[in-house]
Amino acid sequence: MIRRMLTQYECEVCGKRSFNRNEIQACEIKHYNTTIDTLDSWEARRARYIMAESTYYFDHSEHNKTVLEESEKSLKKFEERNNLRQITIHCKFLDEENGVIEYIAKAGNDVICRCEIHKKDNGSNTWVIPAWFTEDGYKNRGIGTAVLASALRDMRTAFGIPDHIEYIWNGQNQYVYDWLIKNFDAVCKCPIAVQKTQPGDDWDSHIYELDCNKVLRFAGAL
Repeated sequence: MIRRMLTQYECEVCGKRSFNRNEIQACEIKHYNTTIDTLDSWEARRARYIMAESTYYFDHSEHNKTVLEESEKSLKKFEERNNLRQITIHCKFLDEENGVIEYIAKAGNDVICRCEIHKKDNGSNTWVIPAWFTEDGYKNRGIGTAVLASALRDMRTAFGIPDHIEYIWNGQNQYVYDWLIKNFDAVCKCPIAVQKTQPGDDWDSHIYELDCNKVLRFAGAL
């Protein structure tokens, strides 16, 4: 019998996993909008800082204090020069009783993306996505889709497979509408006759029903 140890890599932003290191590096490069050399150098500096911090925690010597301060200064200077701030995605709010979840992404201490999903209060397991946005400067970097996917996975865990999924689009950011059509076969709930004559006066003209199976497959929740 031959035993082989395989290393699995995980994107620190979206959590994507792969045995291919290059694939995960490419994922993080997209999220941080940087180069592989810059990413490698950043990781090395962060590792040195963590090591210095751990060493100083156990031994408060002047030498260890100096090493910690210098590594922190070097790290911050590098991040400022390359416009890098660690991006994290987490659940900000979950109310299982009322069927509401909110996920956010932060760059440093700043919120750069937000997604809210809630269940309709009509006895059905219908999910509504009324809010999903990414700040300028962080769009088209895979952050918004990672936040949406995380929220959808938690909804699936908490409430099972939905009967319907609806998205409320405010008519802005055409690329969002095009993305929903392309990936989830979004269909407007407003009758075509109303869409042609008075779409702005009908609330349903802002509501799009999405293909549940495609949405859940996208999130890795099916």
